[in-house]
Amino acid sequence: MFKPDSLARNSVYLMATTAVNSALGYVYWIAAAHAFTPHNVGLANALIAAMMLASLISNLGVPIALVEILPRHQNDRAWSQTLFAAMALAVAGGIVAGFVVVLGLPAVSGRFSVLSNPLYSGAFVVGVPAWTAVTVLDYTFVAERRAGRMLTRNAVFGAVKLVVLAVPVMLVRGSAFWILVSWVIAAIASLFAGLWLLRALGRRVHLSGLRDVVVELRAIWARLAGHHLTTLGGLLPMSLLPLLVTVRLSAFDNAYFALTWMVGGVFLVVSPAVASSLLAEGAHAPEAARRHALRALWIVGGLLIVPMAICLLGADQILALFGPGYPEHGAVLLRVLVLSAIPDALTNIWVSYERSMGRLRRTALLNGGMGAATLILAWVLMPGRGIAGVGWAWLAAQIMGTVAAACFVARDQRPPTKLAARGDVRGALLRARRMRTGSALNNAGCD
Repeated sequence: MFKPDSLARNSVYLMATTAVNSALGYVYWIAAAHAFTPHNVGLANALIAAMMLASLISNLGVPIALVEILPRHQNDRAWSQTLFAAMALAVAGGIVAGFVVVLGLPAVSGRFSVLSNPLYSGAFVVGVPAWTAVTVLDYTFVAERRAGRMLTRNAVFGAVKLVVLAVPVMLVRGSAFWILVSWVIAAIASLFAGLWLLRALGRRVHLSGLRDVVVELRAIWARLAGHHLTTLGGLLPMSLLPLLVTVRLSAFDNAYFALTWMVGGVFLVVSPAVASSLLAEGAHAPEAARRHALRALWIVGGLLIVPMAICLLGADQILALFGPGYPEHGAVLLRVLVLSAIPDALTNIWVSYERSMGRLRRTALLNGGMGAATLILAWVLMPGRGIAGVGWAWLAAQIMGTVAAACFVARDQRPPTKLAARGDVRGALLRARRMRTGSALNNAGCD
């Protein structure tokens, strides 16, 4: 049964997840920034970004598609079959992607030659499917409007990551490897926590055979493709930018970029959290999607205004927590990222609403266009403006996306022309005629 407060509740849990991740992340990276050199911090961050990128590409749209598909299954067996089929596809893709990146990334840039080391390559290949699996579990909790379990899983991840980072192992202490392996171990530990939490959803989980998995994948493949293209357009730039900064500038610059982006990124995850909840509500009650989209905009606005003002005024003081050089290198980038949260929120809510309406071609085009614009502009601007150029590129792309979304909204609200109306009537008559013809043939066959 539809629950009128589920949008706000799910959104709050998703944002609480972000808050916990951010708080533990700040402690984690502050500790890393003081214990490791900027080069090792930057290199490790670039490798983690590559791991996230490989997971993003290889999950084939499974996580966000589950938010739309799972709520429509009333039968627990069908629900389990969809979940296991999607999980199997995503994890298999993660394994393949891990090997591809380990073999290919050093050939793209010599800065990633450490992946030829078995310790680095082994951790990377294990980390990609592990991260893919926990992402699928997180979005399963969102689909079931139980985002509190997602919060618990992420808290386990953040805590384990901190503990592992603090372990004094002489062979690896001070190297980028220990930062990378702390993420991998934490992902595996939180995966087991997520699987345990999955049992508490109130669903009776049924194991699926290989044949059932294949049949289910064929049934949901078309939806996966549309969601995957949309997700790639929205998230691909975030995963690629640390790699671009490392290649275009240096690992040293990426250390300043990565930690600054982590701070500014807090404002870029509020609207996606609400948007994910909006998509879940649209799957449970499609007729209320428009009303929930308007509520989502008010929720995002109320949550962002005061923190944005604080961060704009105190950018230097916030970045100084990481070290004396961070305000000088990252203050401009942080302020630009904070301002970009406004157009980013508008496009995220619009994309989620369109997804709930099944208009995936539009969302893929919009997110793909913004992603391409971000990467191209960042590559052009970085030599002259440093890491701040990435922020200006991101802001420009978000503004262009907002304008495009507004054009779509205006076109949808425009009354149909006489010619289009005639076409709609003619199409309805043709469909009715086909239905009558089909019914007559069926009756004849029965006689």
